[in-house]
Amino acid sequence: MAYESDEDSILQKCVTEARQGIFQVLATILIFLCSAITGMMVTADSLTTADIPFYCSNSNDSFDALQLSQKYDEYLCFTPNTTQWCDGTYVFVPQDTGMHSTLISTFELVCERRFYKSLIRSVKMVGMVLGIATLGRASDKFGRKPILIFSLCVLATCTFINSFAPNMYVFIVVKFILSLFLITCYLSSFIIIAEFTQKKHRLILCIWLESLFGIGTLLLGYPIGYFIRDWRNVLRITSLIVFLIIPPFFWVPESTTWLIANGYNERALKEFKRIASWNGGSISQETERELLEFKQKGESNSDISRFLKNRIFMTFIAIQIYLWVTVNLNFYGLTFAAGDSTQMSLFANLAVSGFMETPGVILCFFLLYIGRRQAMIVTLIGAACVCMLSSFFSGTWNLILIQIGKMFSSGSFIGVYVYSSELNPTLVRSTFMGLCSCLARFGGVIAPFIGQIGEAYWPPLTLVIFSLVGFLGALLTMFLPETLGKNLPNNYEDFVLSIQERKPIEKKKVNYS
Repeated sequence: MAYESDEDSILQKCVTEARQGIFQVLATILIFLCSAITGMMVTADSLTTADIPFYCSNSNDSFDALQLSQKYDEYLCFTPNTTQWCDGTYVFVPQDTGMHSTLISTFELVCERRFYKSLIRSVKMVGMVLGIATLGRASDKFGRKPILIFSLCVLATCTFINSFAPNMYVFIVVKFILSLFLITCYLSSFIIIAEFTQKKHRLILCIWLESLFGIGTLLLGYPIGYFIRDWRNVLRITSLIVFLIIPPFFWVPESTTWLIANGYNERALKEFKRIASWNGGSISQETERELLEFKQKGESNSDISRFLKNRIFMTFIAIQIYLWVTVNLNFYGLTFAAGDSTQMSLFANLAVSGFMETPGVILCFFLLYIGRRQAMIVTLIGAACVCMLSSFFSGTWNLILIQIGKMFSSGSFIGVYVYSSELNPTLVRSTFMGLCSCLARFGGVIAPFIGQIGEAYWPPLTLVIFSLVGFLGALLTMFLPETLGKNLPNNYEDFVLSIQERKPIEKKKVNYS
């Protein structure tokens, strides 16, 4: 039987009396929209920095798209018949399969200025890492809802400002500020869903939240990118969408789990009464009295030192960090293996990339109902096996294996989010999930360097390394506790109780500090 704290008992009473109804449906839809918007924001660079064929305006030659793809430095970057950079301007030739205007064409980010494209991506990565590392703790301290709304405001404002960027310097500075809040927005949404919903609904809603991220990518390709084709207007439309959904988010309730865990019982009671009024329920006087009189046991909620001193907890955190990094490495490993397997337009590539998460969502849905730990093991081993096999095939078989691998990879992304949200206590959930997500970015950073090792010594070595990392992740997952059907731990005491529950043969109380 799963442990149940006093807080779980009170929460269950309040949720039962407030009822499940239209209020939860509307709040969940709004949070789902936030996930889709994050997906659009994260992948927007695929459109705004897309390459467009070009040539030096001083050239007297005529070029078509085929020539522009075959002739590069001699004809495109230099003044004809010289070794000097183009002393005129660059002429860009938009194609029907791509954008008509991007940062590349507007600010001529080609040839000697091409490094700006890589700089934009690096700045975005650094901003995301710093944002997750700092704002995760802010969400645990100030609440899920305020950080989410503030993040949405920053995303909308910065995106709108960047649509009028006069030069690359302004664009990069604003991009960095935007990136600080990018993943924090998604992480806050995921945690609200995990804490806001009942245990029996938590899994399916978390999976749908993750799948909406892919749908956001799909919508960015079709219809936004396909019909607009201009990077400034793409950013303006995206920012307008974000601005429109911000006002309704003030109506979304704060996580009652977080409120009670942090001693804001009166605010929690107001939220439950508001939910009950929408759903036709009512909070009884007895439940109201129990909630107001409930006091959280343990040390100050702002003190995480007890968690940091607990060897078992920190071991769990170390394993989670490794799993997050492994998921990223497997994804990029499959990207390396794919190479030029697909020849599609920019918009079709974005749409397919988002849609291909669907099989992974379905797979993970069934696996997570069997067990969170089992789901992680199966998806990690599946991705690792495909990652290794794909290096020995080419053509159609390579493409098939890559798509199967992406299915497992997207499943492991969903699995690691769900698993981490249930392993970490409420008081530090955002802090440590943010830490895991932050360090996971380094998996994407080091993946290209591992690819260079394979190029230098033995091509399949890269995929073998990614596979071994995945197999080790599956092995380490076996040391984590199963969370299926368990209540979310709220504080340090709940965590200790959950560990003691795994050792039923021990009769005496154990001190894990």
